[in-house]
Amino acid sequence: MKKIKLISLFLSITVILSTNLHSQNFFNNLGYLNGAFGEGGDEKEICCNIDFTISYAGINCEKQNLFFNYSLVENVAATEFFWDFGDNTTSSEQYPQKRFNSTGNYTIHLTIKNNVCVLTKFISIFINPNLLIDAGIDQSICPNTSTNLNVTGGVTYQWNDGNSTNSMTVQPTETTTYFVTGTDGNGCTGSDDVVVVVLPSPVISAGNDISVCANTLVTLNVTGGVTYQWNDGNSTSSMTVQPTETTTYFVTGTDENGCTVSDDVVVVVLPSPVISAGDDISVCANTLVTLNVTGGVSYSWNDGCVEDNLLIVPAETMTYYVTGTNENGCTASDDIVVNVFPLLVISAGEDVTITEGETIELTVRSTSVITEYLWSTGDLTALISATPTQTITYTVTATDENGCSATDEVEVMVMPQQVQEWAWGRALHGSGYDRGNNVAVDANGNVYAIGYYKSGVLSVENLQFNNAGSEDIILVKYNNNGDLLWARSLGGPNYECGYDVKITTDGNNNFYITGYFYSPTIQFGNITLYNSSVSTSAGDVFIVKCDGDGNVIWAKNNIGIYDENGLNIAVDKNGNFYITGLFSSPTITFDDKSATNSGSFDMFVVKYNSNGEALWVRNLNASGTEFSYGVNFDKDGNVYVTGRTSSSSINFAGSVIYGHGNYDGFLVKYDANGNELWGKLIGGSGYDIGDEICTDEDGNVYLTGYHGSSMNVDGINLTCQGSYDIYVIKYSPNGNIIWARRAGGNGIDYSVGISYSHSTSDIFVGGYYNSSSMTFGTETVNGHGGYDMLLLRYDKDGNEKWVLNEGSTANDYLMGFTIDECSNLYVTGSYTSSTLQFGNDILTNFGDGDMFVAKYGGSCTDYLAKNNNERYEKGHNGKLGYDSNVGKQKNKETFMSELNVYPNPTNGEINIEYSLSADGHVKIIIYDVLGNIINTLFDKETGAGKHVLSSNLSGNGIYLIELISNDGILHQKVVKK
Repeated sequence: MKKIKLISLFLSITVILSTNLHSQNFFNNLGYLNGAFGEGGDEKEICCNIDFTISYAGINCEKQNLFFNYSLVENVAATEFFWDFGDNTTSSEQYPQKRFNSTGNYTIHLTIKNNVCVLTKFISIFINPNLLIDAGIDQSICPNTSTNLNVTGGVTYQWNDGNSTNSMTVQPTETTTYFVTGTDGNGCTGSDDVVVVVLPSPVISAGNDISVCANTLVTLNVTGGVTYQWNDGNSTSSMTVQPTETTTYFVTGTDENGCTVSDDVVVVVLPSPVISAGDDISVCANTLVTLNVTGGVSYSWNDGCVEDNLLIVPAETMTYYVTGTNENGCTASDDIVVNVFPLLVISAGEDVTITEGETIELTVRSTSVITEYLWSTGDLTALISATPTQTITYTVTATDENGCSATDEVEVMVMPQQVQEWAWGRALHGSGYDRGNNVAVDANGNVYAIGYYKSGVLSVENLQFNNAGSEDIILVKYNNNGDLLWARSLGGPNYECGYDVKITTDGNNNFYITGYFYSPTIQFGNITLYNSSVSTSAGDVFIVKCDGDGNVIWAKNNIGIYDENGLNIAVDKNGNFYITGLFSSPTITFDDKSATNSGSFDMFVVKYNSNGEALWVRNLNASGTEFSYGVNFDKDGNVYVTGRTSSSSINFAGSVIYGHGNYDGFLVKYDANGNELWGKLIGGSGYDIGDEICTDEDGNVYLTGYHGSSMNVDGINLTCQGSYDIYVIKYSPNGNIIWARRAGGNGIDYSVGISYSHSTSDIFVGGYYNSSSMTFGTETVNGHGGYDMLLLRYDKDGNEKWVLNEGSTANDYLMGFTIDECSNLYVTGSYTSSTLQFGNDILTNFGDGDMFVAKYGGSCTDYLAKNNNERYEKGHNGKLGYDSNVGKQKNKETFMSELNVYPNPTNGEINIEYSLSADGHVKIIIYDVLGNIINTLFDKETGAGKHVLSSNLSGNGIYLIELISNDGILHQKVVKK
């Protein structure tokens, strides 16, 4: 706001006029009132007897008050006064005040009269203009800053704060108005003011002081401004710092008015703890070690332990890391290396069985340098001799050069001297063809056998079972003395067959069975399974778990639209079990796990947990025909599968292996998760089949099968002397061959299973043969007529120990066998001879072929009770987790005869190719999808070898080709488009 102030100076001017006191002039002088006066100083008088002077006080400046006065020369009283100010204003006051609003020259007249006289006088004055001063425009400043105030337009100045200069510096703390009066050379004054607005300060906050641990990143945030400047040059509102010591960070913030305020934040760096896990140490493998840490109030080891001491049993050199926290929450880490000397591994040898009176040498073996030995007998040498009179366990402790020790034990089982012979034999009778396929023995010596019967009625001692269809499953249980405990018949209106039975490892003598069923439904206890095949001439795999009394615990089947067979089971120490077999469906599914078929038939292997839940399923996925007959596992949970393949090559774990002839045996190894590790193809130019597998304590693999041509197995030549010979091969865990053996004569010799004895470390092979004679080691055995049962025994190095054959005048087939812990043998199969003798038991045949179950050996009940499931529970000496019951049944017809129908699918014409192992009667029948006979294509005597027959299928659909020969029955499904 602009203002003008006038400051007056007092000024007195005296004007002396000469007076003629002529009264007659008084009224003439009144003419003054009409403007008859002359220049200043002129006077008019009328007989005047008075005289006076005019004066005024004040500064003659525009709009300033002037105080007019007069002084009488003589003491003569005046009675009337008349002032004329020359600006058309008058006053009759004796002493008037007057303000002139305009600058210029003015003549002021005063007329005084009394009773005798009238006198007029005047003065002239100049009214100066008012003084205009300028204190400048109003200003805005930030708190705690100063500004200069400058005033212009005057000569002298006076501020309201007492300052009298034209320029002054002010620093108000709040908005303030400053007033100033200026005076010019005439004494005229003027005023002005200027407002200094003090702007509000920004509220700048860098936050509260904080405490952090060393090497910690901290984010500092400042608020309240528009721009910022930190003392380290950063100009953002947020910055990350990592101080190594306590540091104060300063920041200046500026608001939108440009005002600045500073703040600071102190980052206190707390001391780190001094964490110590101690010096590195060296220990023996599997030694209990306590690691101690100091320097903190809490700790966290890399294995999750939160104590100040960590208990470990390291198996290899490892670095252990620990983080400690102090009372401030700050952390530091340390580590300690625990150097582990190599694990001392010793072996006192495998558990062994001897005959009473024998002396045995026991030796400690190790790849380490042993410095000390201590046997439980007190002996201090690596080799000791013993002649125990009863079963005993010898313990030895060895110490190596590092001071590390290991202990092993070996059990020497002393068996009473006895002659092994057939203990008993049992027959299941019917008018048709009935066959046992496999057998198992539990820890109490009870014997389980499974198979099928075609007889209309099957007699099992005093029990009789009616066949519900064409072929039903039979399942029997005997005690160790051959007494029948129970029997079960299972089946529907079509074909059903039980192929394998295995005891569980849960200690409850539960068991699993598998096979196939062609009927639309099959009943297992209260559980009904539904055939998922699209044809009544195609089957599903069944998997059933039963208790020791034969009661069904659960049952399930696969899903597939065509034909699937389950042929073999293995049960490991953890209760997992494995099923293998074949399928022709495009896809086979177990629970939610599936495999896809790339050929006409493919093999499968499926792993289940102990709850019966499928974990994975695998197949070879090759282009030809693959059947799998055997499955087993080793001590590490790896899985082995064997069978046959017609594919020219197979990719095993990324390596392509090429075939040798028409059919090759295959051996494939999977890890516990179903990943392929390696594979083998075994064969020559003819038909060569892989039948069965077993493993020993060291993870070595034993494979048996038969070969129809001479073959070279990884550098070892095996000659085929007849139509088919038996082979046995030992591989290392990595698939390297250790040895290979053949057995056979001038005819047909088949193997059906192989088993490893824990008690004697011997390998048993079972099968049947029709050679007139065969030599095994130093022994020669002659045939009795037709096919005879055959059992071979090797030691672990492949040396032949003995051969056992049994049979009569016709065909007597050993289809499945197992051994117990005393190396007693249990066998099952079928006999077509009129009688068959096992020891004192003479079995009579009532039909086309009766099923038998027999035991070879002595009593093992006490041993089995003592060693119930022991082979699954022993420790580091390697006696753990593999199945000794490895003698497995094979579908006889799948490897004795051959049947192949092509093309498949077909537009009508088909070629039926089949081969026979020997001369005999052959019948070939074509069925429709409902099981009706469409055509009996062939029904006559035929010679051994390969044959091809052509035919035409008229209507679209699914057909079943059946081949019936002396070797058995084969089926092949074909689709007509």
